[in-house]
Amino acid sequence: MATKSRVGFSSLSVTARENDGSGNNSQGGARFDHYVRVTPNSYGASDGSVWDRPDAEGGANDPRAISDRVLATSQDRPAHEGVNELFQFFGQFITHDIAGSQSGSDERVASLDPHVFGGTFSRDAFVMSDEAPLNANVREQIDSQTAFMDLSQVYGPSDEINALLRDPDSAKLLTGSGGLLPHADDLAAAHGITAAEAAAGTLGAVDFGGGPVGTVGGDARMNQQAQLLADQTIFLRNHNWHVDQLEKLYPGWSTEKVYQTARALNEADFQHVVYDEYLAKLVGKHALSAYSGFDARVDPRIINEWSTVAFRFGHDQASASDAKLAEDGSGTTVGLGDNFTQSFLAGNGITSRADLDLWVRGELAQAAQEIDGKVSDGVRNELFGLGFDLAAVDIARGDDHGVGDYNALRAGLGLSTYSSLGAFARANDVDAATLSALRSVYGSSIGELDSIVGVLLEKEAKGSMLGETATILTVTQFENTRDGDRFWYQERFADHPELIRQIQDTSLADIIARTTGINRLYHDAFVAAERIGGTSASDTLNGTDGADLIIGFNGRDTLSGGAVSDDLYGGDGRDALFGDGGHDMLWGGAAMDTLRGGRHGDTLDGGTGSDLLFGDAGRDTFVFKGGGYDHVADFRWNETIDLSAYSEFQSLADVRDHVTERHGNQTIHLEDGAVILDDYAGHRLHTYNFVFADNTDIV
Repeated sequence: MATKSRVGFSSLSVTARENDGSGNNSQGGARFDHYVRVTPNSYGASDGSVWDRPDAEGGANDPRAISDRVLATSQDRPAHEGVNELFQFFGQFITHDIAGSQSGSDERVASLDPHVFGGTFSRDAFVMSDEAPLNANVREQIDSQTAFMDLSQVYGPSDEINALLRDPDSAKLLTGSGGLLPHADDLAAAHGITAAEAAAGTLGAVDFGGGPVGTVGGDARMNQQAQLLADQTIFLRNHNWHVDQLEKLYPGWSTEKVYQTARALNEADFQHVVYDEYLAKLVGKHALSAYSGFDARVDPRIINEWSTVAFRFGHDQASASDAKLAEDGSGTTVGLGDNFTQSFLAGNGITSRADLDLWVRGELAQAAQEIDGKVSDGVRNELFGLGFDLAAVDIARGDDHGVGDYNALRAGLGLSTYSSLGAFARANDVDAATLSALRSVYGSSIGELDSIVGVLLEKEAKGSMLGETATILTVTQFENTRDGDRFWYQERFADHPELIRQIQDTSLADIIARTTGINRLYHDAFVAAERIGGTSASDTLNGTDGADLIIGFNGRDTLSGGAVSDDLYGGDGRDALFGDGGHDMLWGGAAMDTLRGGRHGDTLDGGTGSDLLFGDAGRDTFVFKGGGYDHVADFRWNETIDLSAYSEFQSLADVRDHVTERHGNQTIHLEDGAVILDDYAGHRLHTYNFVFADNTDIV
C-alpha cells in the first residue's frame, strides 16, 4: 500500500501516577484511605461500636435464614438484557481495582452455622473518621486499594509490589509460563530472591502450609476464580502489547518512558471499556453526566453504601456453573464451587494458554443471571470448597459497615421510604411468595429489611439494569471516580485528540482479540452470543433467536443468522452468508463468497477472494481490506464504503483518482484488487459515503 504522512505521538509526555494513589487529589483516594458515606450510618450506636450482630441460626436477624428463605433459587434465570458472564465477572474486576475492605481482627462474632462464616465472622478494620457533619467520629472501613481507576490490581497498589511485578530488564510486566500470570517463583527468578519473599512482597498467593500457591499480582483476591484470572491476564498482556507497539514506533524512548506510556494507555483502554461499554449497559448510556475535566473539589473516595450494598449485584448475576468452550462452541461446564476451589485453594485456575482461551470463550457465550434478588445455589452453598454462603456474608457486611437499614439508606439519599413490607412489594413488583418469605424473617417491620435484600429486589430504574437506589449510588460513585482523578485519560491526553479517538474506537472485543488466542469473537464482548461452529466439511449453520457467533471454518458453508444481531464468519471455502434480522456483521473469509445483509443496516466484509455483496434493506457498510475484485450489487446513496485499510485513500479526491466507469458500473481500483459498484453513477459518490485511512500511529 502507498504510504502518506502519519500522525504520531513521539512528543507524548506522560506524568506517572503514584502507585499508591497519593498526590492525585487532596480530597483523598490513596491506598488505605477510608470509605466515605453519603447517608447517615445505621449502626446501633452513633459511632459504630454497637451493631446488629448476626443472630443465632433461625433468629430474626440470622443472615443464613434470610438467604435460605428469601434469596435462594435453583433455577437458571438468564438476564433479559442479554449480558454474559464476562459482564458479571468484569464488574468484580472493576471493584478489585478501586475497592477492597481491609480485614480486621478487633472483634469476632460467633455464628452457629459454619457454612456461613466458618464458625466466626470478623468485622472489617476501621478508623474513626473526622467527616463532618454527616458522620463525624464514626467507624469507617479502610480501602486496601487505591480509589482511582488505575489498574492497581494489575500493577500493584504500592511501589514495593509494583517493583516486583515489573520486568527489571524491560518495560513489560512479568509473566509466567505461556504468557500467563506470574507465580512467586517467576518473580523470584527475575529478581534474585526466594519464592517466599516474592509471595510475601506481592498479593494473591496463599499458603496453606506447603508453600505459596496461586498467581501473584496487585490484589489479594485475584485467584478467587478462573474468569477473574482471565481478566487480570488480558490487561497484563494489554500492557505488554502497548510496550511492543511503542518500542516499534519510537525506538529512541527510554525503558521508563515506554513503561509509563504503556501503563497510561492500558489504563485508558480500561477506563473507556468501563464507562463506554460496561456502565452504558448497566445504568444506561446517558446516566452519567458528560465529562468536563478534572475537578479537585470532587471526592474520589469509595462510597461505603455503593461498595457494600449497591455494587454487590454481581453475586445475584452469577450462574451455578461456568462454561469452558472450544473455538467451535463445544465444551464442558464447571460448577462454581469447583471453579473457586481449583483457583483459590489449589492455585491452578488457569494452567495454559489454551485453558485461558477456553474460559474466556465460555464467559463470552454464557448468559449471566437476572438481577432479581434470587441468588444461585453455587453462590450460596458451594464457594471455596467450604459451603460458603456469599449472600449471607453480604447481609452481615451491611450491618458491619453501618449501611444495613434499607429504609434509612433510601431516606438518606432523599428517596421515598416504604411504610411496610407490603408497600415495598407492591411498588417493586415483588411476587407473593417472596413477600411471604420476607415476612417470615423480618416479621411485619420494614425497618428490619436489610439494604442488600431490598436493593436486589427493587424493580429496574428506567434505562438501568439496577433498581433506583443502586442506580443512584452507582452513578454517583463512577462520576466521582472519573471527575476526581487528575490522571483520567481524557484529561491526561487532552492535547492529543487523535489518541483519545483511537482509545474510544478500541473495544473490549478488540483487546481480547489481541491478547488471547481466540480467533473469532462477537463484536460486543458483553453480550451472550451463542457460539455455533462448523466443521472442515461443508456445513449449514443456522442462528438462534438470540445473538449468535456463527463460524463456518473450512468447506463450502451456508450460514444464516437469526432475528437479532449476529456475527457470521464464512472461513475458508466458497460460502454463502445471510444476515437476516438485526444489525449483522458478515465476514466471507477466503475464496469467492456471497454475502447478503438482510433486513437492517449491516456490515459486510468479503475477505480475500472476489466476492459478491448484497446489503439488502437498511443502511449498510461495506468493508474492504482483503484484496480481490468485489462487487457490491445494490449500493445506495446513504451507505458506506470503508477503505480505512488503504493509506492512499484519505479524501474523496483520492477516490476519484482511482475510479473508472464502464457500462454504468463504478470501479474503485485498489493495489490488490478493486471495488465494483454495480449500476451506480460516479457523480453520486460523496465524502459521507467513505471511511478513509487516518494514518495515525496505533499505540
